[in-house]
Amino acid sequence: MKTLSEEHKRKISEAKMGHPVSDETRKKISQKLTGRKLSNKTRTKISQALTGKTKTEEHKRKIAISMKGNQNARKKQLDGEPYQEFYKLRDQFQEYQNRKESK
Repeated sequence: MKTLSEEHKRKISEAKMGHPVSDETRKKISQKLTGRKLSNKTRTKISQALTGKTKTEEHKRKIAISMKGNQNARKKQLDGEPYQEFYKLRDQFQEYQNRKESK
């Protein structure tokens, strides 16, 4: 197989940007990537890229809502601060809902 130059790769990438992808293709990609194990090197890179990014209060509430009742997600947070943070956010969201309903 012929090796592509960096310029050629860039041109291919630019040509494909903005190209719509069908639902069928999205499902195929999803199925292909499901269950895939990331290497430690890749996990480290992702971790470094996300380190320092802050989440808005709304985003934190949405995360808390999505985790509510999800035992698998909660198992990861059973120890230490994250577990306490989860309950703090849940309580904040419940207060928010109560205020919203009382109006």
